[in-house]
Amino acid sequence: MSIRDFDAKRFRMNRSDASDERDSTRSLAVLRAMIDSVDREILQLLGRRNGFVGEIARYKREHRVPIRDYAREREIVSDRRQRATPLGLSPELIESLFRLIL
Repeated sequence: MSIRDFDAKRFRMNRSDASDERDSTRSLAVLRAMIDSVDREILQLLGRRNGFVGEIARYKREHRVPIRDYAREREIVSDRRQRATPLGLSPELIESLFRLIL
């Protein structure tokens, strides 16, 4: 499943976050600002992750270790899919996202 094929109805925000932050008086602008803030946090985390990826790449080059580790990639995707459901997220969407990130 690609991100484009993803059915938006299946995507739900973390239920505990949604119930803790729900307030019927919020305007569309406020809700959008909250999403923008979360998106900025995601970008920060992706940048941090990318820094670690660079360190791993240097290590692998110095130690002549193959860059691609298909077993590790399968392990990551499987783990992230399992973690998705309790958070109210589609495992298929999370798999697609992590395949892009990897």
